[in-house]
Amino acid sequence: MNKLSFDRKMPLYVVSTLALNMAVSLWLLSMASSAVMDFSVCALFLLSTLITARLYRHEMAQSKNNLSEAIIDGVAGFIVLDSQLRVIQVNQQFSRVSGYAFDQVESRPISELCFMNNSSLITTITRSLKENQRWKGELSGVSRLGEHFTVNVVVEKLVEILSHNNKYVVTFTDISRRKVLERRLRMLVDTDSLTGCWNRRRFDKDLNHYSNLAERYGYTHSCLALIDLDHFKAINDNHGHGQGDSALKEVAELLRNNSRDTDIVARVGGEEFAILMPETNLAEAFEAMYRLKEVIAKGTTLNLTVSSGVSEIQAQAEATYRSADKALYRAKGNGRNRVCSSSPGCATPIALG
Repeated sequence: MNKLSFDRKMPLYVVSTLALNMAVSLWLLSMASSAVMDFSVCALFLLSTLITARLYRHEMAQSKNNLSEAIIDGVAGFIVLDSQLRVIQVNQQFSRVSGYAFDQVESRPISELCFMNNSSLITTITRSLKENQRWKGELSGVSRLGEHFTVNVVVEKLVEILSHNNKYVVTFTDISRRKVLERRLRMLVDTDSLTGCWNRRRFDKDLNHYSNLAERYGYTHSCLALIDLDHFKAINDNHGHGQGDSALKEVAELLRNNSRDTDIVARVGGEEFAILMPETNLAEAFEAMYRLKEVIAKGTTLNLTVSSGVSEIQAQAEATYRSADKALYRAKGNGRNRVCSSSPGCATPIALG
């Protein structure tokens, strides 16, 4: 049997209503002239008290229900799937992230959700659930409004003993903002602040990557080119360091705009740049650098010239860099404004210009 007890957090309207009921009942009792009147007053007081208590309990239950719904809707995206991996329930956070309301995804298979529309992924998740009853992963998708997002996803299997049917619960947390910040941080760490090219740290990482590929497969189809601005000290001395910085930015922009999307352009020293060229043989790299040399001479304010050394990427990153650097040194020693190759088949450096 439920007992009515006074909660310290009981709303003021409940306390005031009970007090008013008691006061009215006492007044009626004082005015009563018969036992029937006494009984009616007591019944009235009891009835009003029970109604007030019922209203209070209903409000408390509704508050708890609202709190539960707020927690479910606010903390993470929430999807319930039936045994056939079809959507039977979603929460508001799912709709906020995906852009889809429940009636737009109801009864649809999980493979049609905007961040899980990959058959091999569904196979992996299903296999994992059979073994572990849980799968975790980081997935990306595009919302109905065309917005890209990234989420941490957990898929769990719920076994209903009585119905012998399994249900699956998918919860996800939107980490899109964090991923954007991470990308910005990586850009700051890996980018040269003056020119916007990759810096020496990023270049070393990428060169090691291609050298490791050459070591693993025993051959390479990639090349490294080193580019150095000719007489750069004279530019700083005669025109000032501000003009020198502008010259570096001009060269960097020309290198990026006239290289392939797959090429990696980096600033590796004061006036020295490097280009990693995947899937490129030595002859192709040489021709590309000669073309870039001409572009820079015609496209810079001071009609700058550059010298370049080209080498195939070898199994050791340091050996690759030394080889390209020696070719660059020969280009400068032979009069600058030229391209030299490290090809061992040449008795004298290949040079044009």
